[in-house]
Amino acid sequence: KFFCWLPLPSTFVFLLVPVTPQQLHQMAIVTLAKNDDGDACTHQDLVAGRNIDSVDLEAGTALALAQGANPDVENPSLEKEVAMKELVEPWSARSVQALRNYLLKWKGVPGKYSPPRASYHHMLWSFIGAFVGICMLAVLNFNTPGIEDTDLVMLIGSFGATAVLAYAEPLAPLSQPRNIVGGHVVAAVVGVSVRLLWEAILTENEKWLACGLAVALAINAMQLTKTVHPPGGATALIAVTGSAAIRSLGYWYVLMPAGSGALLMLVWALVVNNLSSAHSYPVWWI
Repeated sequence: KFFCWLPLPSTFVFLLVPVTPQQLHQMAIVTLAKNDDGDACTHQDLVAGRNIDSVDLEAGTALALAQGANPDVENPSLEKEVAMKELVEPWSARSVQALRNYLLKWKGVPGKYSPPRASYHHMLWSFIGAFVGICMLAVLNFNTPGIEDTDLVMLIGSFGATAVLAYAEPLAPLSQPRNIVGGHVVAAVVGVSVRLLWEAILTENEKWLACGLAVALAINAMQLTKTVHPPGGATALIAVTGSAAIRSLGYWYVLMPAGSGALLMLVWALVVNNLSSAHSYPVWWI
């Protein structure tokens, strides 16, 4: 009876209840059928054949013959039934198949599994790289004389994600020098620009719009410049949502911390990643 209130079966129904095309067609019949009082008829009305203006061709024909109608005489109601059946049946079948194909994608690629775990040798070098790389930036951020008297910072959250790529997956395309430095710089430029635009034309309640726009535009900018680096999305977002000290930097944020911090992490990546005999870094520069 729930379906009696729906004008047509919708995608939300598919997500709630798995149905076959035949069941979906029957739901459409229940939805569109009306009794004498103009109310949506119940399933019992359909089964009993009481007061039905059905859209189902076979049911409508059988009911008309049972009531003594002449099948050779034109019947507007029957023509409507035929038209509605031709509309509903293909649509319902296509919708169910499209939903099924979509949900099958969630299963993953057949025969594909997660890669093997990293070796302990690789884990050790990843630890050394990340530990020293982040500590180096933290020392500069917290212990550089006079830096507390300025708004300059050397440590932002996105560098933690860069450490994962640069020291744990140095051979990945997104871990190469062009991507590490270029990704942070490009994303920082976009993030600061969006924040200044937001402060100029948007209200505080529309800050959510600036957040989404900064990350989305940063992704596109990195794609255009071949500098895609996932932590760059965080760099752009921090430019919008960061502390007052971060926001007060303006475009200096692009140089410090985004550009200089990424450059220091790259220099250390060149050192530590080539100490291991398992690989050489980088795979390419430009």
